[in-house]
Amino acid sequence: MTSARKVRLRPWRDDWGSGGPDSAAYKSFVEDMTYRWGVICQACDSTLDNEAGLAEVAGKLFNLAGASRGDKAATIDEAKYKVFRRKESAKLGLDLEDGSD
Repeated sequence: MTSARKVRLRPWRDDWGSGGPDSAAYKSFVEDMTYRWGVICQACDSTLDNEAGLAEVAGKLFNLAGASRGDKAATIDEAKYKVFRRKESAKLGLDLEDGSD
């Protein structure tokens, strides 16, 4: 990886879940539709960085947060990507050693 973009994105779901705000289906929808930090390649960023921020990548629909559109997403290199992975792994209680990333 030479460079990539650090963005906030989410997979897109068309179904809103059924049964109202207390149902498991709706709670699942809300969880799935929460924007999360991710690192994507430049080509995927170019595809998603449109007015709606919605596009198909690898056969699935994704939605790019407004704050990551308009060429506002940070460009990162491999060193910054490794730092990002370590921080995200630490949130899960995992410790990435130098040789494993």
